[in-house]
Amino acid sequence: MKTLPMCALCAGLMTTLASAASHHPATTEPRRFADTDPVAVTGTAGDSFTITGDDFTVDRPNGLYSTAGMGYLTCGEGGARIATAEVTIPAGVQLRYLDLWGNDDSATADIRAYLYGTCQRPHAPGVPRTTEIGVVQSSGAPGDFFTFVELPLPYSDPRNCSYAVIVAFDSSGYCPANPGTLYKVRVVWQP
Repeated sequence: MKTLPMCALCAGLMTTLASAASHHPATTEPRRFADTDPVAVTGTAGDSFTITGDDFTVDRPNGLYSTAGMGYLTCGEGGARIATAEVTIPAGVQLRYLDLWGNDDSATADIRAYLYGTCQRPHAPGVPRTTEIGVVQSSGAPGDFFTFVELPLPYSDPRNCSYAVIVAFDSSGYCPANPGTLYKVRVVWQP
């Protein structure tokens, strides 16, 4: 794979975004999207998994969604408001934070990201159990935002569980006019 040089503006934007959260120190090293983060993050949190707009599968692909720059996800008025992405989390790590970046265009319609774990007992009959591990939402104030929530689940178990992030534009039905733009979602853990 050929590596392209990063523009100075892009490097500055990445540094600004990385330092926006108190639990993530600033770094100027580029990060891969939708992959286990190759850069060790020091401090209270460890590695992470980042999901951008192109990584999500929409509930009903009806042409009212669009992505730009391999990152943004927007929902056109009347589009189905749900998008889902799988999350890869290593075994035995402590889940710490669910981060959300975006642009909120509406004072009444928020963007929410839910982290779910679906688990099945090993070698035993029964239906899988799905648990909402955490939910984070936009602030409701217009403009770009970064927000996060601390996660209560102590340790991951990918041998018996799968993990997914579900993004919802607005609270019900279909996307309203100007529902906002999803930039990225990140799940952060520590060993």
